[in-house]
Amino acid sequence: MISTADQQRRRSLLYALSGVGLLGSISESSVIRTVLAADNSIAAQGIRRLSGNLVINGTAGHEGMLVRPGDTLVTGAASAVVYVIGQDAFMQRAQTTVSLGDSAAQGVLRVVSGKLLSVFGKGGKNIVTPTATIGIRGSGCYIEVEAKRVYFCLCYGEADLVPTSAPAERKLIRASHHDHPLYIHIRHENAENDGAG
Repeated sequence: MISTADQQRRRSLLYALSGVGLLGSISESSVIRTVLAADNSIAAQGIRRLSGNLVINGTAGHEGMLVRPGDTLVTGAASAVVYVIGQDAFMQRAQTTVSLGDSAAQGVLRVVSGKLLSVFGKGGKNIVTPTATIGIRGSGCYIEVEAKRVYFCLCYGEADLVPTSAPAERKLIRASHHDHPLYIHIRHENAENDGAG
């Protein structure tokens, strides 16, 4: 069972993200209801809301379809999908590719391209991007994968960020209210990580 504090953190995260326009074409109230429903109901698993096109493992996705370990989800142009896996909820934006680890025990989420908002329940997860591996537990984050860099915003809690090209520059990030956004660059000879603001 998820605590009241966890539920309130999820509400705060979603309201804050909707306020800065990250929820796009799917209405903020439906996203909030979807994620909060996951706190109390096993029936809330799978694809809860879909706008536009979604392909899962080469097959067209639809509302109500389960999302399982090993799946790869690809959204089309002008598309967005909200899905729930266990205690974790995701909003995947247009032209985004996400691959899930082969087993739930691995807790691996690979963001190959595009934009993903994630709200995680208890238990550790590893988010793999082209520029870093991010260890996260019971928190929320927003990721945008661009051609030469990844934008990462920890919404609250802690994350352990390990740049792919410079593992020695591992960094523990703490945030209480979207206060540590950063870019992680694909490192070339003189490229460095920098803050986003």
